[in-house]
Amino acid sequence: MDYPILLDVVAVCGARPSELQYLQIHHSEDTGEAEMMFLIQGTKTSEGRYGQEERRVTVNGYSSPAALRLRSKGIEILDNVSKCDLKRFSEKLRRVSLELFHDASYTVSFYSYRHAFAEAMKSAGLPLNIIACALGHCVTETQKKYGHIKKNGKGQISPIIKDMRHHTRTG
Repeated sequence: MDYPILLDVVAVCGARPSELQYLQIHHSEDTGEAEMMFLIQGTKTSEGRYGQEERRVTVNGYSSPAALRLRSKGIEILDNVSKCDLKRFSEKLRRVSLELFHDASYTVSFYSYRHAFAEAMKSAGLPLNIIACALGHCVTETQKKYGHIKKNGKGQISPIIKDMRHHTRTG
């Protein structure tokens, strides 16, 4: 399993970790720009109240180092991503985060990258309904939790990830 690719995908399209098992990436040069469209099968869905069944997020393939890495590898589907892989990598990411930033009151997680994705969209001035849609939320209220720094907040943007937000823009 190429774990850094999983972080690149979350940083570029804001997918939930559980959605990585069902994600497809389509590459296109049709518009004159190298675009990537992420087809994401929602996992937090319940009678249409909590999350979208499916969503599409399109980004410029040259918009960030993470997008460039994904384009260069030509990945179209994340093969063999199991819940066990995701759990193992989440734990590894947490351990490395604690080793590197042992004095910090936060840990880096998959959700740190998802929050950074939301913060990049907020910083770009995108409307709340577009941000909610990109995150897979059915209502704009849910996404308001994303993209803010909170002390001791699990899954919130760490200062390290916040510095990356300028590299994760929607296209």
